[in-house]
Amino acid sequence: MFKNASASRITIVFVLGVIVGLITKVKIIDDFLWVTLFSLIFLVGVSMGLDMSRILAMSREKILWSLKLVIATVAGSLSGGLITYLLLGKPALRYSLAISAGMGWYSFTGTYLTSMDPYLGFLGYLSNVLREIYTYVTYPILGKKLRHSPISLGGATTMDTTLPVITSVSGSEVGVLAFIHGALLTLIIPVIIPALVSGLLP
Repeated sequence: MFKNASASRITIVFVLGVIVGLITKVKIIDDFLWVTLFSLIFLVGVSMGLDMSRILAMSREKILWSLKLVIATVAGSLSGGLITYLLLGKPALRYSLAISAGMGWYSFTGTYLTSMDPYLGFLGYLSNVLREIYTYVTYPILGKKLRHSPISLGGATTMDTTLPVITSVSGSEVGVLAFIHGALLTLIIPVIIPALVSGLLP
């Protein structure tokens, strides 16, 4: 899965893409982006289907805890997008919310927003990469003091890239919560971002 790729590799590919975009004008790029986006969503569906039995095998208590964390993560992320818009006045509110709704999943957020505007794609990619990096830096400190709530820092990445640091700091029990949290966010992010961009949500 693309979301499992390291941030450094994604960054290298991104920079190469910028270079190609500067030196050539490829007319089919928009169609290619949409094909890539739909392929990404399909592969996410396959991945989640393979993991679903593992998620359903978790205890009810852990799933409920993870649901609470998901609600907190979504609310906090969207609040961050709203505050950013109120402070800066740009990009438009729906795009600010969509970028924050990426919740660490930079490959999907960047690709989706780039299909509409390269600048929005850049913002979506960069802000969500920084969220993942921020999680690596701050979780070892906050995870020891607050135990469960810092899981929200990692957003969707808590089911893969940031799961090792969460487990190493807080133990396997919290790691299970983090996995379910990230898995559920991975399911809803491809729904909530298009809904925000299209104006289907207030």
